[in-house]
Amino acid sequence: MRRGFALAATIAVAACGGGTVRLGGAAVGTDAAAPSSDGGGPDVAAVEASSDASDDGSPGESGAGPIPIATGRSSPSWIVVDDTSVYWSEDGAAGTAASPNAVMKASKDGTGLTVLHADTGSPQGIALDDTYVYFLRYLQPGFELDRIAKNGDGATFAPIYSQSMGGTPDAVAVDATFAYFAVGSGILRISKAVPPDGNILHIGAQFGDAWDIALDGTLLYVGDRSGATPLTAMATADGGVEWSAGSGPGVGVAFDTTYVFWTSGTGVLRATKGGGAVSTLAPCATECDAVVADDVGIAWATLGEVVESALDGTQARTLASGFGGIHHAAIDAANVYFTDSTGGGVWRIAR
Repeated sequence: MRRGFALAATIAVAACGGGTVRLGGAAVGTDAAAPSSDGGGPDVAAVEASSDASDDGSPGESGAGPIPIATGRSSPSWIVVDDTSVYWSEDGAAGTAASPNAVMKASKDGTGLTVLHADTGSPQGIALDDTYVYFLRYLQPGFELDRIAKNGDGATFAPIYSQSMGGTPDAVAVDATFAYFAVGSGILRISKAVPPDGNILHIGAQFGDAWDIALDGTLLYVGDRSGATPLTAMATADGGVEWSAGSGPGVGVAFDTTYVFWTSGTGVLRATKGGGAVSTLAPCATECDAVVADDVGIAWATLGEVVESALDGTQARTLASGFGGIHHAAIDAANVYFTDSTGGGVWRIAR
């Protein structure tokens, strides 16, 4: 993981609720693990207690604190969800056959913890379509884009594209035909076909450090962590820049029907689609990274807490706090899901 906080130590595979771990179709029994309060991650009771109250001290609207989906993991980072499951990448192990990183899956209630792919690289961004999980592996040097069926069938694992030198892969997004991924200086587009068709295209402008991306139909929103423009809207067909917004660095990216949201590292910002005026919705007390949205509200994460607000930044309330290194987040109608890389946990919290 390439981010401004320390990697968690490598921790043995653990499952919540007495689930099973599967690798290549074989089930392996595991014991449940809980986060510790001795520096290895947030204490469950303490974290839940801290989030049972809103910012003004009154009881939290959700009525409950964060619920662990998986604990004792090895630096969970990028995360996505579908209707039933949570998927995430882990890049805190040695990245060797003896100490692999992993691409993981669990049901939203924390059962059925599954190793989709034990990875000897460093898995980064992940994305979903109806059938497959797509993920980028940082091979140091080089990188690879792979896919595997959502059910974890090892026979479905297939590389789509690999590059033996250069590039630092981060986010990935997919549509019906193509995969799009950020590799630092630019965005690459490639067919999802297996076997690969080799038709890879560099689309869009040069970026300082393209990191997070969000796919909105025919537009791809790109957050540039070290460029002069934090948000760029590109056409997926040819990479043409449709519009851009803001100034300075951009980190997390999200959108709803009307707006595009991004984090600058120190705050949460918003612009109307089409490149309208930029508004600052909220400051961030510490490094502000992930942001997720739907047509009801937005949520964002600092290193230690998850905050939700209305789409205009009002009615902000802290959903969860007391974490050491929140990395990324995902959202559905009921919950915000997030990874704590330092504490080794994957969590959900009711909206």
